[in-house]
Amino acid sequence: MIKENNEVVPLMGKKTNPPGIPPANQQEKKVTEGTPTKKSSHFFLEIDGFESNATPSNTSPPVFSKPMDSNIRPCASGNGEDMDSPQSLQDDATEYSPNVDSCGANTSQGPELTSARKKLKRNLFRAVSEGNVEELQRLLAELKERSSACANLPVPDYLMKKFTASDTGKTCLMKALLNINQSTNEIVNMLLSFAEENGILERFINAAYTEEAYKGQTALNIAIERRQYEITQSLIEKGADVNARAQGIFFNPKHKHEGFYFGETALALAACTNQPDIIELLMDNARTNISSQDSRGNNILHALVTVAEDSKTQNDFVIRMYDMILLKSKDRNLETTKNKEGLTPLQLAAKTGKLEILKYILSREIREKPNRSLSRKFTDWAYGPVQSSLYDLTELDTTADNSVLEIIVSNTNIGNRHEMLTLEPLNSLLRMKWKKFARHMFFMSCCFYFLYNVTLTLVSYHRPNENEAPPYPLALTRGGGRLQLSGQVMVMLGAIFIAIKE
Repeated sequence: MIKENNEVVPLMGKKTNPPGIPPANQQEKKVTEGTPTKKSSHFFLEIDGFESNATPSNTSPPVFSKPMDSNIRPCASGNGEDMDSPQSLQDDATEYSPNVDSCGANTSQGPELTSARKKLKRNLFRAVSEGNVEELQRLLAELKERSSACANLPVPDYLMKKFTASDTGKTCLMKALLNINQSTNEIVNMLLSFAEENGILERFINAAYTEEAYKGQTALNIAIERRQYEITQSLIEKGADVNARAQGIFFNPKHKHEGFYFGETALALAACTNQPDIIELLMDNARTNISSQDSRGNNILHALVTVAEDSKTQNDFVIRMYDMILLKSKDRNLETTKNKEGLTPLQLAAKTGKLEILKYILSREIREKPNRSLSRKFTDWAYGPVQSSLYDLTELDTTADNSVLEIIVSNTNIGNRHEMLTLEPLNSLLRMKWKKFARHMFFMSCCFYFLYNVTLTLVSYHRPNENEAPPYPLALTRGGGRLQLSGQVMVMLGAIFIAIKE
């Protein structure tokens, strides 16, 4: 188990290690804007594996209009403000106008008090991101007092408005989790207690991003990504939606390096980031839908296959997570679920060339009787270095659609397909097919191609008189005329057959 409570792994603005591998202590690269105006700002996603001077292509880092989180905003005055702008100027103009909102505003109040009230939301976000407990206590008390005096909005709606960034949907709870520090646990507990006391706990916990890039992400997702077990446990106990799906384009990238795909759900995120303790916590929760499928039709096992890489360290943790989930959900047939491409996790591993995870699935042997039905390999007998094993050929042989053998043999885009064909039982299956019928088919094919080439050569050599202009007349009365016609017909039919076959 890999877990670091003080570990900060931002999804944006920093080079990241492969999922499940705690990041090394490296200097964070700040995200900068092209211009100081918010509307023209763009934020470039930087992921390990990209060169800064790389030529733009289909897999170039995408450009997002807003960051997931940032505490720096370049401006002419040099003052640093929260780049997420939790409160826009339009909010200021409408929310605090005496003619529009009667929430504690009157014309007799001084400009300093009015200015302080306008900055309440921004100060809340700044306090939680900096871990300033005393300031947060003061701000919550002020917020409570002002909510009671608000006559234009119900108290729950007023509080949620103050707790939520108007342009991204990010709450101050998410802001706190995106900026982990020594006071984060206390900050989170204060926010949850305040929300519970004022009847907005469920709305507050389950609030999700509305920004297109990160749409659907909740505080629970962020707590899991930040490897905060205690906070995750607290959120679940207080009613966090364990089946919420992060469906923004950052979490469902078209290309590998355009974001972080993890299967959208909290359980899949915990699995793809190597957090077995949180997996157990979620799977023991009766509300968790273990069989949930994301927008691609992938379940949690598909997601694990997708994030598997060539790195041995990463493959080891993916296999451990795969095995753990399969054993804890043995009655749910996760391995037989097909995604929108019609692929099971096994077939997906074959199509994407994931050698190690494919090897594990094919040779998985569980000796404990209660779970033995999950095995794909059964050792019949062994003597010294020799053993006889039985393999489950479901989804492997070409008798079924999208069989693993057919996928590997016919997909020339798989760079390591020759290595995959050496895995058992694929290797033995190919040998048996060769001995049984494939060698005869190969011999017949060789004979056909040899006969076709000989016929084509003879027809070309014995063409009619070159002095005559085409089309050449058929001289069926001559001795070789009928043979010439037969050869031409054979060449034409052979060409059609080859075109269809290829």
